[in-house]
Formats: sequence, structure tokens, C-alpha cells
Amino acid sequence: NPWTIKVRISSKSEIRHWQNARGEGKVFSFDCIDEHKGEIRATAFNQAADKFFPLVNAGGVYIISKGQLKPARKQYNPLNCE
Repeated sequence: NPWTIKVRISSKSEIRHWQNARGEGKVFSFDCIDEHKGEIRATAFNQAADKFFPLVNAGGVYIISKGQLKPARKQYNPLNCE
């Protein structure tokens, strides 16, 4: 199912490097607010982190599409979302 959403970026993390038994990589996330005031956390890993980190800025408005959608995992995401 293709989807598209227009959001304002409310905050952006730094790139974080990680390593575990399955390998290593990098990740960053950014928090978004949609037109209905819904909060969404987007997370980019590895090549996507390298590509999007310099393009996404807090306060900016972006149209996002084609990503993988997953329900929020409350232990990692304090945002008011379902």
C-alpha cells in the first residue's frame, strides 16, 4: 500500500553507531508532527541514515513516502502516538 504524509520535523537525533551479535551499523531518528497534530518517530538505519541525515532538519516541512511502517514500541518511543 503506497502512502505519503506531510510532516514538520520537531526534533532530530545525532547519528549513533551500534554493534551487537548480529553486526554493526548506524542509526538516527527524527520526530514528526502531521497536520492532525499526530506524532510520529521516523528512524533511518545505515545507508538511509547516511542519505537522509544531512537532508532532514528540525523545523523543516517534508513529504515522506515509501518507508516501512511499524507500530510504536513504547519502551523506545515516548511520543503520543498509536
